[in-house]
Amino acid sequence: MVGLDVQSVFQFENTWLAESDFYDVMASSYNMCQSSDVFTKLSFLGSNLLMWKELSCNFGGRIS
Repeated sequence: MVGLDVQSVFQFENTWLAESDFYDVMASSYNMCQSSDVFTKLSFLGSNLLMWKELSCNFGGRIS
């Protein structure tokens, strides 16, 4: 991956699938993007999922 910052690469987390609002966040984020380009939509979706993860997913607290 030449030229990509390792920290900016999006990584999907399978545990998100168990979250009750994951599919709503995914669908609304994908549909909110005004671009018809799939890569732009996926980039927008990835950014929104990362924000959602930070704001609403307390994985560490649930493990304790």
